[in-house]
Amino acid sequence: MDGAGALDKLASSPTILGMKTGSVAVAALVCATVIFAPTTHAAAQRCGWGPHPARMTVKVLRMYNQPIGWQDCDLAMGPIWDPAYPARPGYGGTMVMDGHDVTPVPGYGAHGPFYRLYLLRPGDLATITYKHVHYTYQFVTKPWAKRQCASQKVNNDPARLDGEAMCLGNAKPIKNWNVEGFYIRCCWPRYTREKFLYERAVLIHSKPV
Repeated sequence: MDGAGALDKLASSPTILGMKTGSVAVAALVCATVIFAPTTHAAAQRCGWGPHPARMTVKVLRMYNQPIGWQDCDLAMGPIWDPAYPARPGYGGTMVMDGHDVTPVPGYGAHGPFYRLYLLRPGDLATITYKHVHYTYQFVTKPWAKRQCASQKVNNDPARLDGEAMCLGNAKPIKNWNVEGFYIRCCWPRYTREKFLYERAVLIHSKPV
């Protein structure tokens, strides 16, 4: 996800706007226009997918068996599990994945993994292989744009849009539907600075592999 200079400014301790819980670091990281450069902080996080990452295929996005990271610094390599949402395939809950839109990511050409998110339609499929099980999900909505912060005033604050501040209410559109499924989201700077682009999918079947 992408927006002017947010990642660079995150290192200088941006102002926190709002007091509600949510994914703080990812809110800024996914809106960066630069690829994450390894730092001492990144090394401490041990950026990388680990030995047996979940892998996702979404033909519309031209993603084929791509690993899903689990640290915010893994955004430089592809999509990640949002740290604020611990659910994983097979848990029966709501998962959230973040990824870049226009920011170049190795292996995805001149952009990020969710560059074509806007092309998804109800009925399109995604598969995730996780812990020797193959999960198939079906997208159930058309993509939609929604602000992140609980407060619209905070959301549209120029400091937040420039990456100098972030809000803790970074989960306004996410809901628990009492069925297993996931949201994918990215900033959408090609069309709006104030909102993220979303899609939602639900589990339709699974089988061991």
